[in-house]
Amino acid sequence: MSNERPARLPSLTGLRCVLGLTTLLCHALYVFYAGPALNSTAIQVVLLVGRIGVTCFFVLSGFVLTWSARIGHSATSFWRRRAWKIMPNHVLAWTIGMVFILLTGVRPPFSAGGQEITPTDIWCLLLVSGWWPARHDGGPNPAIWTVTCEVFFYVLFPVLFAALHRLSGRGLKRTWLIVAGIIVVLPLPVSLIPGPPLTESLGVNYVTLWACFVFPLTRSLEFVLGMATARLLQTGQWPRAIPRSVTLGLPLLMCALLPFLPPHYALGPVFAMHSAALIAAVARSDIKGTAGMLAGPKAVLLGEASYALYIIHLPLLLIAAHWIGPVGGTWAFALTMTCMAVMPLLTLPVYWYFEKPLLLRYSRSAPARATSPAAAEPARSQKPLSAQSPTDA
Repeated sequence: MSNERPARLPSLTGLRCVLGLTTLLCHALYVFYAGPALNSTAIQVVLLVGRIGVTCFFVLSGFVLTWSARIGHSATSFWRRRAWKIMPNHVLAWTIGMVFILLTGVRPPFSAGGQEITPTDIWCLLLVSGWWPARHDGGPNPAIWTVTCEVFFYVLFPVLFAALHRLSGRGLKRTWLIVAGIIVVLPLPVSLIPGPPLTESLGVNYVTLWACFVFPLTRSLEFVLGMATARLLQTGQWPRAIPRSVTLGLPLLMCALLPFLPPHYALGPVFAMHSAALIAAVARSDIKGTAGMLAGPKAVLLGEASYALYIIHLPLLLIAAHWIGPVGGTWAFALTMTCMAVMPLLTLPVYWYFEKPLLLRYSRSAPARATSPAAAEPARSQKPLSAQSPTDA
């Protein structure tokens, strides 16, 4: 098996920009549109794309971590880097959301409690809220649930990485197919759990939404699929060319079948296989030197800052909606488009002056920082993060 790989995969960083903007669009629609307006076909299609985007994020996370990792790297070093990547921004966003609640008494949709800090808020701060159905409302920042899943992925990663490296090409293919099969079948038994639907447009109940969409153990399947995809591509086992009739036709076929399937299939994980194929195709374009717009400097920059955008945008949207007050129709559309343009610009400073300096300074062990000449240099003189690793999930 060959383990050769390029130093960078900038198109995958650019893909994170697209996925981050898709999530921003969906949450802006949730915040500025209300009631029957959310049930329109156009908005429901956008929201479905957003849920698929979350799936693609999870698959991408497993892919890029596997692609950039090396045998022999310590688990402790990996966990330290991941902690300094996610925790500062998470604490910042949680604090913004909590201060907003304490000052106004207004909580995000599906968040229980009043104008005080609740136990659920603490579970959200500790990134464990997704493990219990009664606590996954997200507290002051509903977007936190995905970070809860990522923390679980990171805990598992060193063991999964070592296990996948021991597999032969046939074993990797078998693993990929088994994981994909479980993802496809899982919504069927889950959909049998009774309960009233949460909303008219999304006919799933609270417990099944948690089991299919929020539960870290369930979503780890997508992460593992991304890892297996990376190993198949590294070892030359991934198909060299997948016909466009398959890459485009299968997702469209799945969308056409959604009205006839349990509503849990519209939550997004079933599109993990299509996401894996897309990610592999984008990565291969970098390997071949045929990268397109996704590898452009602006897309890469916004991709590097996508975690800051993701984790902080929802509290800012809720603050804006409270300040502006109820709107509808043309005004809601105008506000949504304004947020799409302004929010990335607001979160770029968080990446430049908060996330990135802390990550560069503290993500290495104390002895490594002490012996590195770069430790004494200002953060702005460091190479971009995308130049230090293929991409950063």
